Amino acid sequence: MTLLPLLVLGCSTDPGESAAPGAGFSVVTSSVEGGALLSAWSEGNALLMVGGQIGGGSGILARLDDDVLCVESDFSEKTPWWIHGEGNDWVAVGEAGLVVYSHDGTRTREDVPTEATLYGAWMEGSEVIAVGGRSASEGSVGEVWRRRDGAWTALATDLPGAVYKAWNGFLVGDGVAYTYDGESLAPVDFGGGHLLTVRGRDTSDVYAVGGLGQPELWHYDGRAWTALDGSALGQPLNGVWTAPGEPAWVAGNFGVVGGLDGDEWILPDAPLTADHLHAAWKHGDSVYFVGGNLFDGGEKHGTILRYGEGDEVIEDCGELAALPGITQAHAATAAFPASQLTGPTGTTALLGKPAVVNFWASWCAPCLEELPLFDQLSTRLSGVAPVVAVSVDTAWGPASGVIARLGLKLPLAHDPKGLLPRALSAPSLPATYVIDAQGQVHSTLFRAITAADVGSIEAQVRALVSP
Repeated sequence: MTLLPLLVLGCSTDPGESAAPGAGFSVVTSSVEGGALLSAWSEGNALLMVGGQIGGGSGILARLDDDVLCVESDFSEKTPWWIHGEGNDWVAVGEAGLVVYSHDGTRTREDVPTEATLYGAWMEGSEVIAVGGRSASEGSVGEVWRRRDGAWTALATDLPGAVYKAWNGFLVGDGVAYTYDGESLAPVDFGGGHLLTVRGRDTSDVYAVGGLGQPELWHYDGRAWTALDGSALGQPLNGVWTAPGEPAWVAGNFGVVGGLDGDEWILPDAPLTADHLHAAWKHGDSVYFVGGNLFDGGEKHGTILRYGEGDEVIEDCGELAALPGITQAHAATAAFPASQLTGPTGTTALLGKPAVVNFWASWCAPCLEELPLFDQLSTRLSGVAPVVAVSVDTAWGPASGVIARLGLKLPLAHDPKGLLPRALSAPSLPATYVIDAQGQVHSTLFRAITAADVGSIEAQVRALVSP
């Protein structure tokens, strides 16, 4: 079958040419709370990683932005196994048909009707392919689901083996492999066994990895699949990442990481962790390997390794989603450096009086639509309660451009690391909070407000001022 065309992620450097084997590997952290990390994806400047406590436990989303690592400890009540996206959109899939779809910063639950685990997903435009099934220990059966025109349908629910990952028309799994032409699946028999991840530089340069007991590493050259020698790794492989001009970076059990650059392996001098590593992902100038103690006893944790320049200290801002209410958020507000605040908003603007707080970003289209309404609300509540618009753009330039274009006059603030919305457990943007004088959240709204909402929010605030 003719294989499908590919649009791959660009890259900035080739680590295989800039560092000798054994150099450049480091541990970012081995203490991410909430569970093992199973996959990663880049959302602008931030590296997003999902995982959690498998087998019925809750899911987490970890966000590494510059040198700050934050964890949404209640991302979902089921564990997500994979995250993938395009542009400002991404999808996370996982246990019991879990689907979290994020569009321009607004997240929605779109779970599909299955008890099987969705182990992988591939997004291209608004269309998504999600793959999964039951493992061999459960009686291996594979499933493939498709999102098209905003609706999910099952392409197959009785394949002879669990399907673990999809990439640009290639699907691999437990003794099965397929190609997908946009409408239907076609089986491929190339001798592979337990394959967990597939990714390529283009459709004639593709890698698939896996293994049971020993590593499996396969390469497709546009004509045929060939088994490669992975004996230098010694352990089954769980993840692979590559792109044009890049080595094929792999992650595996018991701390196995490495990059195949031509015929040469880039390997650390010794394992940096005993944890299993589940995915590899290039972000910025570094390659990250994520994993944790997924199957071991005890409290589960996440581990992040890196290959590349940089030894900055990672600031752990904790499990912000678990912090209770606005009381904790006051500390974050008071801690904002004065240089990061714009307009008349002060560090005590949210203390001792009711307030309306809106979180927005320049890249969030619904946010831009509602900002003029908050400007109107601010005028209507002048002298009664502040209406504060907090930009979470990493840089102030894009936010200031929006403010000038819309002619906004309401109090403004800047939270470039998004610490305050995370402390408030905001699930998406835009996010609006009405807060009473005691610092407690009175009501929330996680969508763009309408003209009708302006009157409703005003009435709520006035009732809080004069109960």
